[in-house]
Amino acid sequence: MGLSVIRYPGGNASNDFFWDAASVAECPPGVPDTIWKNNGRFTPPKLGYQGNFKFSPMHLYELILATGATGSVCVNYSYALYGQEEEEEARVRLAAEYAAAWVRNANIENKLDIRFWEIGNENWGPWQAGYEVPGRGTISPKKYGEHCRIFIEAMKDVDPSIKVGVVGYQKPRSNNPVQKHWNEQVFPEVADLADYIILHDYFTDFKAVLSPEEMFASVDTAYS
Repeated sequence: MGLSVIRYPGGNASNDFFWDAASVAECPPGVPDTIWKNNGRFTPPKLGYQGNFKFSPMHLYELILATGATGSVCVNYSYALYGQEEEEEARVRLAAEYAAAWVRNANIENKLDIRFWEIGNENWGPWQAGYEVPGRGTISPKKYGEHCRIFIEAMKDVDPSIKVGVVGYQKPRSNNPVQKHWNEQVFPEVADLADYIILHDYFTDFKAVLSPEEMFASVDTAYS
């Protein structure tokens, strides 16, 4: 297949994923038993090590070695928002240290040289864990950018060779106030530290049933 990059652990799963835990008790400090999402939905933490997430980091490592690909690992940013530590500074520090521990495990201990690391997934989306936290309000794009600086510094302290990307918003306009101001507030905070911007383009209508010809033609609709 010629795979060169394998993204993990997924999209929305990333922001409630705890890569080295087999139980909630083994998660880092302040992880709740259930994580609140939008519309009153809850989800349990996704446990990466012999837990409820069946494709573990070790499976990823084996797949990377078998294919010769590198990884694009999406670390859990939203833990910095919904963690039960009251002080924001403490929550962000814990989340950044937890992300850095994954870099250490993958690239220092297992010598996998995973090149790409992403800070969160679509954090501008109301469906994401951490987008809105009861008692703390809605995510701030500027704060996301400020927090990314802390994540990048912690992760690159472990392995300076990695490339760290931050979430951008791909559409030219939106009525959602978080999305509308996302790029203009995030990018100035990370312009001197981040290596790349993560944009997610969706080329067809949601849940569309397509022929192969329609699918391949749809990629011409990417935003400029």
